[in-house]
Amino acid sequence: MMNMLQTENSSVEDINPCSQVSSVDDLQRQLRLWRSRAFQLHDEKKKQEESNEEKLAGTKRKLDEMRENHEAELEQKQNEVDSLKKVSMDTKRSVRTCKINSSN
Repeated sequence: MMNMLQTENSSVEDINPCSQVSSVDDLQRQLRLWRSRAFQLHDEKKKQEESNEEKLAGTKRKLDEMRENHEAELEQKQNEVDSLKKVSMDTKRSVRTCKINSSN
C-alpha cells in the first residue's frame, strides 16, 4: 500500500485515490494534501496571469513608443517633401522668369 503520509509538496500523481484507506485520519490527510495542491495550483495560475499581464503591458508600451517614433518620422518626411515641393515650385518660377527675361 502507498504511504498515505505525503509531504505538502507532493504532486497529484503521488496521491493514489484508489489506494485502500485504513482510517478516517488517512482520508483527512489525503484531503488536506489535495486541498494544499489545489491552493498551490491556484497560486501558480494567479502568478502566471500576473506575469502575462505585465508582459502584455510592456509590449503595449513598446508598441506605443514605436508608433510615436513612426509618426514623428512620418511627419519629418512629410515636412521634407513639402520643402522640396516649395523649392521645385520656386525653381520653376525662376526658370519661367529667366525665359521671359531672355526672350525680351
